[in-house]
Amino acid sequence: MDSAFVSVIVVNWNGERYLSRCIDSILNQDYRNLEIIVVDNASSDDSLYILQKYPQILLIQNHENLGFARANNQGFEIASGQYLFALNNDAFLSKNYISLMVDALSRYSNVASAIGKILRAEDNSTIDTTGLFMTRFLRTKDRGYSAKDHGQFDANNITSRAIFSVCGCAAFYRSAAVRQVSNGYQIFDSSFFSYYEDIDLGWRLQNAGWDSIYIPEAVAYHVRGGSEAAVFFKKSQFYQFHTLKNRYFTIIKNISFYEFIIFLPVLIFTESGLLLLILTKYPHLLAVYRAVAEHLPHLLQLRKSLSKLRTRHLALLKY
Repeated sequence: MDSAFVSVIVVNWNGERYLSRCIDSILNQDYRNLEIIVVDNASSDDSLYILQKYPQILLIQNHENLGFARANNQGFEIASGQYLFALNNDAFLSKNYISLMVDALSRYSNVASAIGKILRAEDNSTIDTTGLFMTRFLRTKDRGYSAKDHGQFDANNITSRAIFSVCGCAAFYRSAAVRQVSNGYQIFDSSFFSYYEDIDLGWRLQNAGWDSIYIPEAVAYHVRGGSEAAVFFKKSQFYQFHTLKNRYFTIIKNISFYEFIIFLPVLIFTESGLLLLILTKYPHLLAVYRAVAEHLPHLLQLRKSLSKLRTRHLALLKY
């Protein structure tokens, strides 16, 4: 099984608190045929000093913070693995995580991405995510988020393990699949900067006929800060702007006309209500609509290009 080469990409920005634990968990894997690529987004803490202790890693140093999506793309560009593993710097792995991922993707040729059981680093009995699913309001949620782990999502058959998309904190991809749906453009859309890039890629993979699955035997741990658990409008304006903007970018790029017609009544109801709320209480988010308008020609061009890869409709309605 070790014949398949895995490229692990870790994007870091001021992650000194977690970086060693993350990299050590990769080096301690029982799967040895891998490379570690760290992309540092101009950290101002002691991250680079810590990274000097790991001469075996491939390091890309940016002189400014290019964002999570673009930095991952830098890693993807130089990665030579049959599998690409995008791992957050504040996540760490159980010893057999990568070997279980490789085993799953080698057995199921139509699976493009997989994620294990991600538990809270600060409370190993609490689920962080078991994959992303799409709601009927065209919003995505981490399945099992904040629930106690009782094995409730640990189905034995592959069909029951299907998810809409993997979460970007520990996203394991088949290189050939994600490069196919990048369509000569980018694996993660760098215009997103941060947030929603995993969902956009997952939707592209679904549209192209690929599957994503959850592997409960593979366990990892992720630090989920208090701000992450807060409701949307209590989070930072940076988070609000990029999450909402990127959600609209993702829908425009990936939804088919047929799906759009089906979802139109719901979208009119939810999005008009959201716009009214923004107008009355959160006017700073009007910048989202300006950004969408500015990027619309490019988004429509991408949509046209990506539509040529579509082989599946309404897969998202399963979730």
